[in-house]
Amino acid sequence: MMIFDIITAEPDTITFTSYALPHDYSVSYDNSAHTIGYASNLMSTRHYLQAVYLGPATLESLEAYFRTNKFHITDSCGSRAYTQVMALSHGRHPISMIPADHMRSIIVDLRGDLLDYQPSAKTRNGGAANPTYRPIGALCNSLELLLAVKNPNNLQLTIAVSAVAPSKLEDILGELKKMRRRLITAGIEVRVTTGAQFVHPGYPTTLDAHFGLTRKDWQARVLAHRSREHV
Repeated sequence: MMIFDIITAEPDTITFTSYALPHDYSVSYDNSAHTIGYASNLMSTRHYLQAVYLGPATLESLEAYFRTNKFHITDSCGSRAYTQVMALSHGRHPISMIPADHMRSIIVDLRGDLLDYQPSAKTRNGGAANPTYRPIGALCNSLELLLAVKNPNNLQLTIAVSAVAPSKLEDILGELKKMRRRLITAGIEVRVTTGAQFVHPGYPTTLDAHFGLTRKDWQARVLAHRSREHV
């Protein structure tokens, strides 16, 4: 096991990039094409994960790869790709596994800054489009898939939240409170930060303290933080 931990360790966080979601991400998001694409890229670019070299030891190497490295899922609504069975090798040594069952460090982006792609009844009937952002409840519920990981006590999860404005960010944090508590109760170590898309100088980047404060007290803390930043 130790030799595979050394061989598969990569120096940088491994990013699972976002991609177009074909339909309702909160209900029945089908990401099979992306999953297949990711698996193919993973196996073809890393010889130490290829069954042609490792044979029956490939599974052990894959488990070490997911266990040893830090992963960044750039859209929580696509996390299903890594919490369901993924076929990673075919042929003589077929391998299927659930990557998240072996991950120990994950950053998941909660993209409250993205528009909801579901057409409203008004736009379907030819009316003018009124841009709306993703429903906050469905957005936070997209993290629910992580409750099913096999070893929650071994998982360090960073939730990186983005929104179009501080008030919208705080709306998301208010809704996120219940899901955060569920994740922690399951045994997952959870941190909450601002995401890379939330660009508001002077706003705290670490958000864990929010969950122990009233919104008014949090806003007072934000003002104090901003004052310190401008000194």
